[in-house]
Amino acid sequence: ESRGGVSGRWVLALACVVWGHARGQGGAAAPPQETLESMVDAHMEALDRRAAAFWQQGLPGEAVKLYEEMASYRPRHADSHFNVGIAYYAMGEHAACMQALDRALRLPSGVPHHSMYHQQLAACACKLGEKQNDHILWDRCIRHLAHAIYADPRNVLAWATAATNYMALGHERLAIRASDTAARLSPGPDALAALGINYARVGRYSDAIRCFRAALEANPSLH
Repeated sequence: ESRGGVSGRWVLALACVVWGHARGQGGAAAPPQETLESMVDAHMEALDRRAAAFWQQGLPGEAVKLYEEMASYRPRHADSHFNVGIAYYAMGEHAACMQALDRALRLPSGVPHHSMYHQQLAACACKLGEKQNDHILWDRCIRHLAHAIYADPRNVLAWATAATNYMALGHERLAIRASDTAARLSPGPDALAALGINYARVGRYSDAIRCFRAALEANPSLH
């Protein structure tokens, strides 16, 4: 899930966010605020364009070098740390991903995007939990999903991820409640397929078929 700072691209998160505007209203100038936009200059824009080109070529290892340069150049620019994290996620380096996302979450300039930050960190904790069979990481995943949903109750990725994780942990009632919410929010085809599996596991076959059909309509290549 990569979002280039200037261009507004989400590669994995499939979301689009623009740079925030901090302009004063009326005649009096507003006090200066630390925002994502206030930290962007021509050098950041150039680095972002180069990183985006590497993403399009399927070279996250090259993109992460540029995102790290952006984060070093503007260490309080939250989205640069976020992009470092998701590049590492794409490379399968989940521990490095979590460190970068933790830094992004601590920066005030990233507040408008905290829901996506939390959702991505949860996805990373889930991957590590699966690899290490570590329930502490699973719990951390659920906590970050709760933060993501609190920050943005319409974050369908967070609801769908929560549903899948609850089912994996054996909490079927919680999983189905989260699945029902996610299904109402028009999730993408991959999430619909996962929700269909959840419904099938508890015998709600008509709901499962509905999810699978919708997923196939959106992406016929889903086997």
